[in-house]
Amino acid sequence: MSLNWKKPLRISLALLCLAGSLFLMKSFVIVSDPQMIYERALSLVETEHFDEADQVLVKLRKLRDPSVLDHGLQARVDIAKGRLDQAIASLSAIPDDHPLAGWARLRCGQLERSRLRFRQAEKWLQEVIDLDENSVEARRELVYVYGMQLRRADLHEQLRRLNKLTLLKAKEIWVWCMVRDLAWWHPEEHVPILEKAIEADPEDFRSRIALAEVLRRQGLTDQALSKIEQSPENRVELRAKRMELLIDQNRMEQVEVMLDQIAVDEPSVAILRGRMAMSKGDPKSAVRFFELAEKAEPGRREIVANLGQASIQAGDSVKGKNLVQMSGKIDSLNNLLLKLEKSIEKTGAETWRELAKACEDAGRVAEARAWQSLIIANNPFDQPAQSAIFRIDSKLKTP
Repeated sequence: MSLNWKKPLRISLALLCLAGSLFLMKSFVIVSDPQMIYERALSLVETEHFDEADQVLVKLRKLRDPSVLDHGLQARVDIAKGRLDQAIASLSAIPDDHPLAGWARLRCGQLERSRLRFRQAEKWLQEVIDLDENSVEARRELVYVYGMQLRRADLHEQLRRLNKLTLLKAKEIWVWCMVRDLAWWHPEEHVPILEKAIEADPEDFRSRIALAEVLRRQGLTDQALSKIEQSPENRVELRAKRMELLIDQNRMEQVEVMLDQIAVDEPSVAILRGRMAMSKGDPKSAVRFFELAEKAEPGRREIVANLGQASIQAGDSVKGKNLVQMSGKIDSLNNLLLKLEKSIEKTGAETWRELAKACEDAGRVAEARAWQSLIIANNPFDQPAQSAIFRIDSKLKTP
């Protein structure tokens, strides 16, 4: 009997074709299944193969409109490839009612902060807080922004809020205590950052004002005035800083003209109006202006001292003497803070207790409580700290 080799060969070829068809069908399913493509892109991102992930995401967009997760993944690729504008566009496409909205806006704020676009960073970070007022990370980012811009009142408020949300470290409480009177950074570090900030965003008037103040403190009044005059805006805060610089140059007539064009109840020029009223022998008007300034920046040493002196000259000696005494207590606190500048992170309970007392004496009650809380965090059985917190809380509840 002869063997028929042709029949098995035909069967083998048929099976091979069937297997090839199945493989092609499976490959087609993989290529055309959006979820499988997304998973592939995610895997590539997780393993930092960003170029290949970018190509896969292009294929994904051809198969479906981007989902929230697609936007988030695309943003991660864009960030890795340095395409920050595209990353922010992808992140901003995530709607407010999605669980990832807070994360997306936080990343936008961090990206803008990284390229020193502080005005845009603040906008995004404030949106995070609007979604979740307990966002510790967003508030910490704002602390950096406000610190760079020397925004004492805003910086104080963010640290106060942070203190309610988390236990602050010794260095953080120390900074909080410093911000009202001593919020200055090293000019060799600070000036280049602020220069780049106004270059990145010429309309960032707050960074421009901070830069002018730093230059002024270095005796570079002409340069400081030039920075203010180069601003494309004419906001009242910019005019207030310009007037301070003009006073340094003894150009009082020009200052008088500018003041007449600003509302009498504008807080940003209240200290300036108060000083001018004092120089003209009008302490009662000075008291009104310093009280307006104190309302905007409570407890700031310069304002407390000026208000005290004006009150004494206006005939209210009791109020004035109390304020002058308070300014002396603020001086004692500030001297202690400066003494601890290089060693605060190495301090312990006894130093914190001393700082707490100095804060409480100076009217910085919330800061005093923070120091006492830090003591208790390190020793829950510290009776003096427990008693101090009870006393402070009772004081805060008193209307």
